[in-house]
This record gives sequence, C-alpha cells and structure tokens, in this order.
Amino acid sequence: MIRKFNKREKKVIKKLAMLSFEEMDTFSYFLQCHFFTPKSKMAFIVFPKINQGILYIQNTLFANNEKRKRIYFHFLELISLINYLENLRYISFFRFNDSIGGEMYLMGSEFKNPIMIENQLFLNEEEYFMCPDYSLIYKKENNTVVYRSITIPEGIFEEFLEKYLGIFLVSEELRELVRNDFKTPEEIRFNKQRTIAWIGIGVSVLLGIISVFLAC
Repeated sequence: MIRKFNKREKKVIKKLAMLSFEEMDTFSYFLQCHFFTPKSKMAFIVFPKINQGILYIQNTLFANNEKRKRIYFHFLELISLINYLENLRYISFFRFNDSIGGEMYLMGSEFKNPIMIENQLFLNEEEYFMCPDYSLIYKKENNTVVYRSITIPEGIFEEFLEKYLGIFLVSEELRELVRNDFKTPEEIRFNKQRTIAWIGIGVSVLLGIISVFLAC
C-alpha cells in the first residue's frame, strides 16, 4: 500500500497526471510553470559552476519567521514527494549530458531572459537584478529588495542537477491512481471484498431474524 497524500501533494500529482506526452518537457520547466510561480512567491536557481542551488522567497514573507519556515517546508515536502513517486516508478527521469552545461538554470515564472550586463545579472529584461553573491534580488525601478535567499542542502542541489534538469515521464499507473481517487488496485480489491463480506453478514443476520419469526 502507498502512503496517504495531503491536499498539496494531491494537487501536484494531479498536475503531473494531466500532462500528455506532447506536453512533456524538462522537470525544471514543470516546476517553473506549476510551483515556482508569482502566486507561490518563490523562485529557484541552480548554479552548476559553483555547486549551489538557491531558493528565493519574496521579501515580505521572508521577514516573517513562521511564513518563511512554512514556505521552506512546502519546498522540502515537494522534493520528498517527487523522490517517493520516483521510487514507486510512477515518474522517471532521463538526463542528457548537455542538460547541465549552462551557467545557471532559472525556475521562476516571474523571471525570464536573464542577461549579464557589466558583471551584473539582470532578470526579466532588466526589471530585476541580483547582488554579486546571488543572495538578494532587487527591483531596478526603486532599487528595493524583492527576494531573499536560502541556500539549500547539498543533497537537494544534487537532485536538481542529476535529475530535475532532464526530461521526465509520467507512468500510466500514476494516471490510474488519480482516476481511482488515489486508491491502489490492491485497496480497491480489498474494499470490494470487504463490501461483499459485509453484505454477506447482513444477509445472514436478516435470514436469522426471518427464521426466528417463522418459527414463532
């Protein structure tokens, strides 16, 4: 039997199951479209050359200790879920040699078209820029901090580098799991057998009651 999933995990799994083969791309692109969005107030950047993966959280949330911890927990929860699904072979990753040859890999639908100008890294057509050590993201218009960073553990960075930058496939078993409301074939069979057993018990009790009345 598989473990139970919470609402956030089910939401991610449903999005995975909805992907057609034509929509399959790198897993980092999937994360950018569905997880690292302006609504989530997060972004993630992999820097292969310096062996670092950095999670960025919107400054207004970063300042609140509880909210910052909650967002970081949701990030770790996602990584744990993906590992679990991979171990069950519900999803598979395929890395190509040229998939990790770049300077940086940006996952954040709010940030696009990074460009280096005079040793300054700009994001989203110069609307945002990063400080030299990549720890802060500023908005150019008023030069204010909009995102602050958390350097993730080395093991998670390696997960992104080894798997998430490559393409991925979703198994038919995962789609079937969603169609069955997250019940495995074993659970479905067990529930059917349990229902049949309870019906049998009910019929036996009813026949017993009828036989008592007939004896009277």
